[in-house]
Amino acid sequence: MDVVRREFASAPGSFMLTLERWVPAHTAQVDFPRPEPASYYEACIARLQDLAAWFFHGWHVYQEPHHWAEL
Repeated sequence: MDVVRREFASAPGSFMLTLERWVPAHTAQVDFPRPEPASYYEACIARLQDLAAWFFHGWHVYQEPHHWAEL
């Protein structure tokens, strides 16, 4: 049960914490294609992080009713 608590709390070394850092770190590579404008790329990264947090924690930080803005 401690492992589950560590994962949901995004404790150091947890998969959740690794995933939250993986997407931006992976896409920060020089050869990774980035769509223009840069604000679109940044909005996509933020959206992926929010969706990952929602998936792993089971709750989201948005106030209901929430409507996703177009990217």
